[in-house]
Amino acid sequence: MRVFAFIDESYAAGRSYDGIYVLAAVLADNADESLRSAMRAMHGSNKPGKAHFHGLNGKEALVRVRAVADLQIATAVAVGNPCRHPERVRAACLYRLAVELGPRIDGLVIESRGRQPNTADWRIVHGLPARRHSHILSIRFPTGASEPILWAADTVAGAVFRALHRNTAELLDALGPVEVFDVDGS
Repeated sequence: MRVFAFIDESYAAGRSYDGIYVLAAVLADNADESLRSAMRAMHGSNKPGKAHFHGLNGKEALVRVRAVADLQIATAVAVGNPCRHPERVRAACLYRLAVELGPRIDGLVIESRGRQPNTADWRIVHGLPARRHSHILSIRFPTGASEPILWAADTVAGAVFRALHRNTAELLDALGPVEVFDVDGS
């Protein structure tokens, strides 16, 4: 079994307020087709594209979070606060996740954001001291639509973001255990 961290984000940034940035990882076997099938079933087999969390209403969000929790996959988030400069905070969050999860994973699967942002993410991980990332054998950047396990990471990121942004515990309670790493976003 090769365990990968599947990573996605959720954030709000602003100059007039202190936004938050959540970078979430779900740890899963890279070859787990049953997990991919479960995520496709949650999304609806006839719906094209990625299963986005941010567009779900309160009830739909709770159902999605409970369904992901029922999969019993390990989850972790890096929460950057404040988030006035998303790319800077993302870099700090990705660095923290890579350091914390590195010894437990074989690679990273990060939702593609385009060539330049992918290159920046790659440099962050490979810029770690060797002893901190030597376990990370590979980094892939698939599109969100092509990798259903990323939809679980999107759900975790969205649930944690919504819970923190709206100061409500319902989604966190439904999600279950999440390893949280705080990151100074300033």
